[in-house]
Amino acid sequence: MLPTTGEAGSAPMTPWVASKFRVLVVEDDDELLSVIVEFLEEEGFEVAARADTISGLVRLMALGADVVVLDWKMSGLDGFDLLRTLHRCYPGVPVIFTTAYATEDVGGRALGLGAISFLPKPFKREELVAHVEGAIRSGRSDAKRAVERPEPSSDS
Repeated sequence: MLPTTGEAGSAPMTPWVASKFRVLVVEDDDELLSVIVEFLEEEGFEVAARADTISGLVRLMALGADVVVLDWKMSGLDGFDLLRTLHRCYPGVPVIFTTAYATEDVGGRALGLGAISFLPKPFKREELVAHVEGAIRSGRSDAKRAVERPEPSSDS
């Protein structure tokens, strides 16, 4: 089994915490991209969606992200190409690598190139959310500090 973060069963994030984080999703399947965006927005994350690696990189450069969910097989530059760039230029941004062509070799390569976790397709909503939350908690993102802050009291 490949190592991953965000294992199912970890404590869920509160909406207050989730709403503080931006997730960039780079996926060329429009239908799946819409589903992923819906899942994450319903959990309270701010989500930016891009259908190719170049526009994903431009979005990250312009507005940043706390976590990137990245597909492998796309036209032009593929997910591995973008993963290398992200690991080199944005080492503090955790990347969750996903693909329908999942093998141990692909997962090992993604992790070796700097992905924080590998999420084979198809995946369940709970698995996706657990991986995103695990990436935030990993400490590879400045976002971890916000996760560790106590929730504001309701009497303030």
